[in-house]
Amino acid sequence: MKANLAFTSPWGLLDSKKKICARKISNPSTNCRQEGFGGAMIDSAESVVFTKEIPMGRRTFEAVAKMYLNKETRRGNQKSETAQRVLKQMSNRWKDMDVGDIRKPDIADLVDDLKSRKLKNATVNNYLKYLKAVLNFAKDERELIDSVPKILQLRETPREFYMEPHQVQTLIRFLDPLRADMVEFGLSIGQRNANIRLLRWDQLSEGFQFIRYSRDETKNGKALIVPLNKDARAVLRKRLHIKEELELARPRLRGHIHHVFFQENGNPFHKDSVTNRKWRRAVELAGLPKGTCFHTLRHTFASWHIRAGTDIKELMEVGGWSSLNSMQRYVHMNNEHRTRVADRISGMVRG
Repeated sequence: MKANLAFTSPWGLLDSKKKICARKISNPSTNCRQEGFGGAMIDSAESVVFTKEIPMGRRTFEAVAKMYLNKETRRGNQKSETAQRVLKQMSNRWKDMDVGDIRKPDIADLVDDLKSRKLKNATVNNYLKYLKAVLNFAKDERELIDSVPKILQLRETPREFYMEPHQVQTLIRFLDPLRADMVEFGLSIGQRNANIRLLRWDQLSEGFQFIRYSRDETKNGKALIVPLNKDARAVLRKRLHIKEELELARPRLRGHIHHVFFQENGNPFHKDSVTNRKWRRAVELAGLPKGTCFHTLRHTFASWHIRAGTDIKELMEVGGWSSLNSMQRYVHMNNEHRTRVADRISGMVRG
């Protein structure tokens, strides 16, 4: 596509589709081609008309979304499956639309369509999060657009469900042995799906006292040392015994089982395999709410700690939370605990 740009100032003009700046030209006879443009000779330093080839194909939402997905994360990883899935859907929606033409009405239409599919606000917010990421990428890193429309997240219903001990025991009873071990271990250390699913033997200290996570292995990008209680250590000893038995049965696996929670082939679960149909069936049989997921274990871990008397700062240390904002859902439980503590000396004066 060619754009004819008329400059009325030697300092140049910003095209509405792409920033194209003309340098101040002191010699009126300078050929435009010397400035990197096609067109005629400049007759005046105050007025010039020329054309420049603009690669519009690189500016479509689909093209910019692909560039964003091809860029590695700060930790050097590929973009998440969620990012790829939602951006593929938005690329189908705005396939040939110029990325600079996506405005608030287009975003409002997207939200309305997603809501019509009965998606939860948290799911819709995923779309909005990655839409904003692509537009910021176009603005800040590719300089394809000058501004990004304000994108507000929808209010989400807090996910405050946590399990009671008897519910956990019932769930474990309906799970296969590997997932049952992961659940017991997850409730003991309170870490996320990936940190447990991909836990390696070389991350464990001698005697199974601690786990060492590097900053590349945590969500907040900070190194973390997680203390292990006796229940967690019992699970690890069990997994070590299972590893040794599998290596005896399948010698080719000896020295190749690097993860703690491995399948019969020696490999860990894929991300989505942990809570697949088998998990959902166990959740149903255990009578737990639909949507109970592996992250529910992290909420349960925090809730049990608060009820046992752990304060918020201690909980942040053992669970790896870095922000007080993320702990707000547990504050009311902590206040209830403090009330019980205060009541311990009730009646000592009055008798």
